[in-house]
Amino acid sequence: MKKLILLAAASAVFIFGGQTVNACSCALPNRAELEAKSEDDFAQLLKSLNGAVFIGKVTKNEGGAVSFQVERYWKGPGTESITIYTSTSEASCGAPYRVGKKYLVFANNYKGALQASLCGYLSAIKYKDIYLRKLGAGEKPKVN
Repeated sequence: MKKLILLAAASAVFIFGGQTVNACSCALPNRAELEAKSEDDFAQLLKSLNGAVFIGKVTKNEGGAVSFQVERYWKGPGTESITIYTSTSEASCGAPYRVGKKYLVFANNYKGALQASLCGYLSAIKYKDIYLRKLGAGEKPKVN
């Protein structure tokens, strides 16, 4: 019986072994929940965040260090360039930022470094229109 169970387990690994399994799971809000929040709710959210919220264009992405040319910001250092860090793998919640593309970024300050995750990346892409409307105009960055 042990040989049969071992053979079945080995067959399952062989048959299903090539499939991708993601360890990262994101519970995104739905559109109606976000739309129902007021501008004051978003202002309170910004106050509670320990990090940065900005929109910018990726200028470099090397080994999880992602540099942005900032166009507008709502929270953070307010400089025209910011580097954030993310895992290089989506399976471990890394955000797949691409050089030359513009993104709305939510990054947390962790041990002195700004870090972004796949969950914030997906939420910002899916609901960018709502976030930008509810957050307001933001501010232009200061020259570094």
